[in-house]
Amino acid sequence: MSVFTIERVLFDLTSNPAAPARFRDDADAFLADYPLEKDEAHLVRELDVRRMHDLGVDAVLAMRAFNAVGGAAG
Repeated sequence: MSVFTIERVLFDLTSNPAAPARFRDDADAFLADYPLEKDEAHLVRELDVRRMHDLGVDAVLAMRAFNAVGGAAG
């Protein structure tokens, strides 16, 4: 599990204005730009903030990404 890579994805989702829409349109294509393991990609695709936090991902960054993408309704 690479916390750094997951946090890089989350940072990009929150710092690049075009990223959330791209993620919503095709999460798999968006995530293909990052060296994520299958389970890591699933975790980010689902935006499972609780699980990310449990694994050591910064909770504030995870919540910012969750909100940027549109949360549960996104």
